[in-house]
Parts: sequence; C-alpha cells; structure tokens
Amino acid sequence: MKARGELLLYRLSWTFDMMMSPTWRNLNDSFESWAYRSGCLRQIQELEALDLIESRAEAGLGKRRVFRLTELGRLAALGGRDPEVAWSRPWDGQWRMVMFDVPEAARDAREMLRAALRKLHFGCLQKSVWISPGSLAEVADEMKRLKADAASLVLMEGRSWGGETAGDLVGSAWDFKGINRSWERLRRHLATVPGKRGRACAEELVDWSAEELGLWKACMSLDPLLPKVLHPSIYHGPGTWKLRRKVFTSLGRQLVGDVRLSGRSSD
Repeated sequence: MKARGELLLYRLSWTFDMMMSPTWRNLNDSFESWAYRSGCLRQIQELEALDLIESRAEAGLGKRRVFRLTELGRLAALGGRDPEVAWSRPWDGQWRMVMFDVPEAARDAREMLRAALRKLHFGCLQKSVWISPGSLAEVADEMKRLKADAASLVLMEGRSWGGETAGDLVGSAWDFKGINRSWERLRRHLATVPGKRGRACAEELVDWSAEELGLWKACMSLDPLLPKVLHPSIYHGPGTWKLRRKVFTSLGRQLVGDVRLSGRSSD
C-alpha cells in the first residue's frame, strides 16, 4: 500500500469506529463529493481491491453506498498490530529463546539476524541471546528465511530457574525507558489535536494526523506489546492507547461533519 493510501485509510478509519468492532457507516453524498474533488476516489478503489474497506448499496439510500472497514483494514490502520489483542493474550510462563553464534567473518548475516529479531519484537538479553513470550511457531518462517544452520542458530523454550523473576527478564531484555518515551511523545501530541471546526482546523488536522501516524508507528516499532502479566509497573502504553481511542472517537464525528479534513491529502 502506498503512503497516500495508508494515510487515507488511517483518516477514514476514524469514521469506521476503528477502535471498536467495525460497523456499517453511511458515508453520504458529501463524502463522495469530497472524495471526487480531492482526487481520492482511486485510492478508495484501491483500498477496496485490497479488501481493506468494503461497500454495498443500502436500501433507502438511493445510489449512495455504505462503507465499512474490514477486519484486515482495521488491522492495517493500526499498523499491523492490535495492542488490545496483544496485551490480553495469555502467557504460559515459557520463554522462547533464540541463541546464535555467528562468526565475525559473517558480520552481515549476524546483523541481519539481529534486525530480524528486533522486527519480531524479541528482547535482547545479550547480543547473542534473545527472548520472547510468544510462540516460536509465529516466527519460524522468518527464521527459516535467514538460512542459518543449527550450529550457529538455536531456537529453544523454557523457564528461568536462576531466581530471576519475569520482571527481571523483561527489564533486562527490553528498553522500557525508551518505549515509554515514545508513548509519551504520542500522548503529548494527542493533547494538541485541533478542536474547532472549519477550514483552518481542517488544514491543521491534515498536518496533525500525519504526525500522529508517524508517532504511532514509532510506538508500534519499539513496543513488544507484551501480555499484561509481564507489563512493568510503570508502563505508558495502555493509558496512551485509551487516550488515543477517545481522541479518535471525537475525530470520527468531526470528520463526518467536515469532509474538508483531508482536502490537502493529495498535496
């Protein structure tokens, strides 16, 4: 999905109750008129083709269509990860470990492996020992693509028996100070959302939403979204997520009332 389509999906998701169960929402003639004027109809068609949004004719609405965000679209608008689902998943007390011993001569392969583990949100206990509370089955395909042999890469699972608590391991493996800084930057930005209607507000919201999306993606890149039982005592993620939901609910109502919001989205 291109950047323009991603930003359009993100903004449209405000009106689709993205933070709740997807529901049918009438995007009336004023919306379609705006989409035509702003040159976004092609992006809407592409989002439909990708099964990110869907539409149907609704009885009593004439030629107007009713759109909704698909489950795939809702997840895409969140950047591919749903915090509530991740936080609420159970943990069986087992740690999944990736250990490797890649020689200095294969430095590029070693850095590729570390980058892959960071992308999969493993935590680094040591440079060559990484852990995750999730199933290795979820990352097995990614590991296979690295083409490392058993002598240099070992995948295991087990419990800690050295007296370390789960909190000790979480604090060592993930940088929650940095993760909290990322969430705090997002929280501060959420507090600056333009609160008035009209063209000036619509133009401010274009810039505000683009920055908000960037800050959100930074949070999703850094945060492993661990199960709730593993959350550090001071963790800003859930609180900021709740604030974001509240802000987006308000923005959804505003977007329906002022379709000029994305008037500059094609710039």
